[in-house]
Amino acid sequence: MKQIIIILLCLSLLSSLYAQEIEGSKPFSMSGAFSAAAGTNDALFLNAAGMSLYPNRYNIDLFHTYKNRDGFNISTLSILDSTTFPLGAGFAFSYMWGDENNAEKQGYRIDLGFSYPFAARLLWGFDVKYVRLDINDRENAINAATADTGFIFVAAKWARVSVYGQNLVYIGRDELPVKSGAGAMVGNESSFYATEDTVFTFLRNGDKKITQSVGANLFLGEIFSLSAGYKYDQTGLSNHYISAGTGLFSKAAGIEAAYRQSLEKKDDFSIVASIKFFME
Repeated sequence: MKQIIIILLCLSLLSSLYAQEIEGSKPFSMSGAFSAAAGTNDALFLNAAGMSLYPNRYNIDLFHTYKNRDGFNISTLSILDSTTFPLGAGFAFSYMWGDENNAEKQGYRIDLGFSYPFAARLLWGFDVKYVRLDINDRENAINAATADTGFIFVAAKWARVSVYGQNLVYIGRDELPVKSGAGAMVGNESSFYATEDTVFTFLRNGDKKITQSVGANLFLGEIFSLSAGYKYDQTGLSNHYISAGTGLFSKAAGIEAAYRQSLEKKDDFSIVASIKFFME
């Protein structure tokens, strides 16, 4: 049954998608500093190598993002299947709509990713994404495919390092800029861990922008979580953001909510809410 669901969802690649930055509730609450920690559905958007971190998982994640400043919305369904471990696979469909940067946008994004461990401590993954986005009634529509790839090195049980590239198939649009990044995680994922990410964004005019994020997450009894983060972002409406989030979990499901606020513009804030199902 699981295989049938995956096949049917993947067939939707024949339909259409915008490569708006997509973050699930946990990385969002940690200001995006999550590429080395992502071992569930979030790996598909940050560093697909993380899908092979844990065996025998079948997770479904539904989350919605709302950006207050421009009323932009993103609704995402993602599926992670590592029951065929060591091979991991993921699929996501995102629908986006609203006004962003003074432009009406409506479209879709589809992600299909795979991961595999080259060695006991070195994981590799890639994600192919197809984007269809109408901007201002199709005047500047995007209809393109691109790809991400990344590695995770497991230095120890309490330490991981990641390197990755995003949108590596150049399409000449700043909505899908080429990016390269690196991240690190230290700590225990079942209690407390801290993370850091640095990302370089390469724009069409030759400019290079940097984003630096730090975050931390605390689990209490593997049931309740608290997380927070800070981001310095040269690509955003503001340069400085803080974020926080919380969640409740059981063996079968979980719910999370996250909030991000600009330190410079009061109306520049975003909210993410998610529900997760774990079918191990």
